[in-house]
Amino acid sequence: MKKVIAILPLIFISLLAIPQEKKSGIEYKFDVERVKNSDSVTYFGWDFSQVRILDSKVTDSRSAKIELIPAWLEYAHQKVSDDKVRKLLSRNYFQSELSKVEPLFKSVADNNFIDESATLTIDSIKSIVAAYPITGNGIGLVFIPDLLQKYNRSVTAYITFFDIATEEVLYCCYMRGLAGGKGIKQYYGEGLIECPLYFFKKYYLHIR
Repeated sequence: MKKVIAILPLIFISLLAIPQEKKSGIEYKFDVERVKNSDSVTYFGWDFSQVRILDSKVTDSRSAKIELIPAWLEYAHQKVSDDKVRKLLSRNYFQSELSKVEPLFKSVADNNFIDESATLTIDSIKSIVAAYPITGNGIGLVFIPDLLQKYNRSVTAYITFFDIATEEVLYCCYMRGLAGGKGIKQYYGEGLIECPLYFFKKYYLHIR
C-alpha cells in the first residue's frame, strides 16, 4: 500500500509535465485607428486554406481536406454564427461574404494540410489577404487558422482586420485556443472557436 501511495505524487507530477498551451494572443498593430473609426465591417468567415494538422491520428491529408475541414467549418459556424460575430463587433453596419474566402481550401493541393515544415508569420498573413478574390470598400474581418496540434492541445489562428479596397492588413491578433472534447470534430472545433471568442473578450476593446 505504501508503494502505491508513493507512486501517486510521481504520476501527478508527470501529468503536470504534459505541455498544454493556455489561451493567449499576440497583437500586430499597423493602422488601428482605421479599424476603430470604421462603423462597418464585412465578415469573410474562416480561411482554412493555410491550416496544418499535427496529430498522429490524422495521416491522410486528402481526408483532412474533404472531411475534417468541412466538419470544423460547420462546427465553427454553429458555435460562432454570423449573428454572434455581428453582436461581438457591435458596429452600425455588418455584412457577411463567406462565399468569397471560405471555399479557398478546396483548391489547395491535397498534401498541404499535414506539413510540419510550414509555418505562418504576419508577413504570410499579409500575402494571403492580398491574394483574396474580393472587391469593395470598408473594413474586412477574417479568421485564418494556422496550426492544430495534438501534442500540446493547441489551436492557433490569426484574427485579421484589413482594408478591403487595398487588401492591406490593418490589425491582426495571433490567438491560441485550447483544444478539448469528444471526437476530432469537437476536439479541435473547441480550440478553433476559442480563438475569436477569447479575442473579443480580451483584445477587441483595444480597437473598438
